[in-house]
Amino acid sequence: MDGMECMMDPDLTAQIAVMSRAELKQLKQQVEHALDRNELRHMQDAIAAVTQAVHEFGFSLQEILDFQEEAERKRLALSRQSLGSRLYNPEDPLKSWSGRGRRPAWLVRHLKAGKSLDDLRAWQAHSGREDHPQPR
Repeated sequence: MDGMECMMDPDLTAQIAVMSRAELKQLKQQVEHALDRNELRHMQDAIAAVTQAVHEFGFSLQEILDFQEEAERKRLALSRQSLGSRLYNPEDPLKSWSGRGRRPAWLVRHLKAGKSLDDLRAWQAHSGREDHPQPR
């Protein structure tokens, strides 16, 4: 017994069991049509609820959708930008980060210590000193 039979009326299950292939196909079409109507009704209810909520904040639904689209476009543009240069670990200049992907542990520690990414960029300008090996 599958999960559907457990949820269905036993009389309906018995009726379906004796239906011909043609009757089952017709029933399938009726069920699909009923599902489409049900989905449309739920979608209309959802749109009405969202529209009402948006109006309560003084916006139109189109303004919200336009804002969301612009925000996504800006987010994608920012994600494509690089930091401009690699950042190097001042404790081990052979370790670097390009600004893409997950931040390495040394960078997280650096930021938790209250330092900024600019500190690492400033450090790069001095990385040519003899006491700091050149990164590859």
